[in-house]
Amino acid sequence: MNHGIFSFLREDSSIEDIYDVGPWADDETRYLEADINERLHHEILDIAQWLSPTEAEKKLRLLVITRFTNIIEKYYPDSIVIPQGSSATETYLPVSDIDLIILNLPKDSDISNILRTLTKLFLKSKMISNYKIIDHANVPIVKLLERPFGFSIDICASNINGALNIPRVRQILTYSPLLKPVLMFMKLFIYANKIDDPSNGGFGSNLLVNLVLFGFQSRPDLADNAGRMVLYLFDILANKVCFIRYSEKLMEIINLNVNFWF
Repeated sequence: MNHGIFSFLREDSSIEDIYDVGPWADDETRYLEADINERLHHEILDIAQWLSPTEAEKKLRLLVITRFTNIIEKYYPDSIVIPQGSSATETYLPVSDIDLIILNLPKDSDISNILRTLTKLFLKSKMISNYKIIDHANVPIVKLLERPFGFSIDICASNINGALNIPRVRQILTYSPLLKPVLMFMKLFIYANKIDDPSNGGFGSNLLVNLVLFGFQSRPDLADNAGRMVLYLFDILANKVCFIRYSEKLMEIINLNVNFWF
């Protein structure tokens, strides 16, 4: 059976044919509450729980991070490798990239050359099967396809902002018990609809965190129901903004407001 947008997830995924209930629901769950907001609320909580990494998934991701960290720090003995993004804040989907930052490199280092050197080292060690170096961006980055498990890994260097953002996001996640479930649902939604790549105009992880926090801070009256909050966020993005004219300005306002409000 083709499970559509859910086929990218775990092998135990299945869609119940009769009731069209996702694999996050148990055998008795049908989401039949009279209030559609309550239905959505309960299903979002179940989706977030289902997306939570298993112990095996955590250990596998840690194993991959450790392998790459060890070889980088061995080649550059004074360097420090830090996971950033969703891997550091435990807000990743099963298919999320692993983001690594290399810090404490010599001040006069040519970052692009360092990324090329490391890529050659990974290829020689048969740790990757594919790569792409993006050295013309504001922050040069190398995108790797790890082997044998197939993780996508993004590595940048000397970008302290990514490391400094980790405690901020962890603190944001404590703002409301429902903030993380809503965030995970939004991550699943943008991934399933292929709008999760910032280089192609999609939503980056940090922007999505700010957007969700903006929702909770601007409408505290909705903060007790994940369904209503998600519909509010969709309403903002779909009906309240002309993205051709105002999308960049909206994102600036959201980022500015959450930095001041939080």
